[in-house]
Amino acid sequence: MTGADITTQKRQRDSAIVNSWQIKADWGNDSITCDYRFLCWDDLIRAHWAPSLPHLIARAIPMYGWHLRHGLFKKFRAAGRGPYLSSILPMLYALTCLCISAAAVVVVAWMAQSLLGLWPVTIVLAAAAGVVLLQQAKKRGEQLNVWWILQTYMFLATWGRKPIPELNERAKTFAALIEQEQRADPVEEIVLVGHCVGSIVAVEIVSELYKLGSQLPKQQLTLVTLGQCIPYVSYAHDAHHFRRALSSIACTADTHWLDMGARADPLCFQQINPAEAEGIPLKPPGQPIKTTVRPYLMYGAAAYNALKKNKLRLHFQYLMSSDLLTAYDYFRLTTGPQPVREQHHD
Repeated sequence: MTGADITTQKRQRDSAIVNSWQIKADWGNDSITCDYRFLCWDDLIRAHWAPSLPHLIARAIPMYGWHLRHGLFKKFRAAGRGPYLSSILPMLYALTCLCISAAAVVVVAWMAQSLLGLWPVTIVLAAAAGVVLLQQAKKRGEQLNVWWILQTYMFLATWGRKPIPELNERAKTFAALIEQEQRADPVEEIVLVGHCVGSIVAVEIVSELYKLGSQLPKQQLTLVTLGQCIPYVSYAHDAHHFRRALSSIACTADTHWLDMGARADPLCFQQINPAEAEGIPLKPPGQPIKTTVRPYLMYGAAAYNALKKNKLRLHFQYLMSSDLLTAYDYFRLTTGPQPVREQHHD
């Protein structure tokens, strides 16, 4: 649709935490070469995931209680309906399934005892009914991505309560890598893209770059956050560590930060400024530059209606192509002939 011819070379594994490949894009009369670095940190989030569903629910119950006591759900509700529902629905689903299963066990036990009058048989039938229902609830939860959302939410809740040392070290490593590569082989523009939880990691990386006293001109660096869920961490009462990182980039005049989100995305805080959190005096105003992504314009009516039914797939649309050309184009954003600063500015 754009008329661009984009060629991706074979991926290389530079290290345990960095994959790279080169992209060549021809946009009519313009030819662009993009050195792409995929900064890996998924091993850290997996290390914090609960090993089983019972462990996950057991961990979630006290964390939800802590969030209720500190009014976090009230803040999420004010910030956006989608992210608020995404924060509470996994636990509501789990509790509802447990209640339904318990009620079914009672009903089966009552019916079996009334009809057969044999307690051993009654216990076996009731237990079997409970196991079958819980297995179906688990399977359906996987299909709906309920457990994935709850695992991710628990990771963010942990991050909001206290720093995660290994994540901080990874951000420092990435910042040093960016600085080192730019010194060794300078490029015209550096675009740091973070999607979903990665947007929070990207904030930490830019903050670490600033701490390094980087000689990298800020005019060369652009932070792009897609479908960000930053308030899940920044709104937490004890997230002073992250708010300092957020403040360091939000209050720097020459930081170029582009925040792109869709209201239809239930995991994105699109309606609020991600730089605004408790204790952050936002200077200068207008940081970041916010751009609305409209997935409903990317597809025909039938295709979009199908897309809406898979909320997780909709959440990843930022990184994918679409059927129709719109103002938002991830591939033009990252490999286009114009620098991101010229594509999106105040």
